[in-house]
Amino acid sequence: TGERLEEIEPGIIQYLNEHEEAKFADPNRPGGTLGPFMAEHLRKVAASMNYPYELLVRDYRDTTYSSGRLALIGGRITFKCWQCEDIADAWEPVYLTFATQCVVFGRVDNDILEFARFKDEFCAHHWQQDCWPWIDPEKEIKAYQLAIDGDQTTEHAVLAANGWDYDEVNKTRLQERKDKLRQFAELERTRVDL
Repeated sequence: TGERLEEIEPGIIQYLNEHEEAKFADPNRPGGTLGPFMAEHLRKVAASMNYPYELLVRDYRDTTYSSGRLALIGGRITFKCWQCEDIADAWEPVYLTFATQCVVFGRVDNDILEFARFKDEFCAHHWQQDCWPWIDPEKEIKAYQLAIDGDQTTEHAVLAANGWDYDEVNKTRLQERKDKLRQFAELERTRVDL
């Protein structure tokens, strides 16, 4: 028909005039700036939550031992606050209600009047929070030992910070020592018999 424009659904073919040339779009977005842009925003999100950035994005590539430990210490302070809030707001009332109902419904052998008079003593307890895994066990154990030896902390506090109960650990240690002594005695008896 002599028309210079032909139509093909859903696109078109356009013929160029003399001295015209096609220039194709070359979008360079997001380019090399998206990573830093997202990291900056995620850092702000982490800061607003008082949460370590490295834990939020699970990226430890640019983290040294010291900076990673510093981030975790800050995070653990936040996590401990969250744990304490959960205990106070949720678990403490649940525990007290459970203990009271055990007495009221006769699930434990206690006098209700005596329980009411000495409720604080009956319900005395301790919340053992989860432990924090070590980043470098050798360094952290040495640091704990130095702190205990320097009277800056106690063995009880170190065990509690790692999620262990002091009495249970000592009971288990005692049992292990008894087992080792018994095994040693059996070995000695076997040697004498030979």
